[in-house]
Amino acid sequence: AVAQAERYQHPLSVLLVDTDHFKEINDTHSHLVGDRVLKLVAELLAEHARAADTVCRYGGDEFVVILSSADSVSAAAFAERFRRRLRDRAQVALPGGTVHITATVGIATFLEDSEAHTAEDLLRLADNRLYVGKRGGRDQVVWRDAPATP
Repeated sequence: AVAQAERYQHPLSVLLVDTDHFKEINDTHSHLVGDRVLKLVAELLAEHARAADTVCRYGGDEFVVILSSADSVSAAAFAERFRRRLRDRAQVALPGGTVHITATVGIATFLEDSEAHTAEDLLRLADNRLYVGKRGGRDQVVWRDAPATP
């Protein structure tokens, strides 16, 4: 995807999505509940993605979304729509209550971020921005090294 973006000089954005407090959900409510949470996050990401985009699981509770031909503003808008929908509507009902789900998103964009020339660079930068969001309170989108959401 990066090679094609480079060849045609199109932007390409990579989002790294982390389910907030996932380990706590798993440890407190069980791995079965954790699996339900991951499925819900994946379904919402896929719902928001276009046919040309790629959504895949990247690690335990992380997902990567590759937005083809998407600049940073478009990527931030996509991430913010997803984040708000997840926060406002995503919950898992349990016998003792409800688990509300939020996520933090880091974004890197080829052609706009000067340090992002390869797929590895994009992932590293998106990951760095994800951790800015996690340290900043979670449930936010970070691009251009600053949170886009309060």
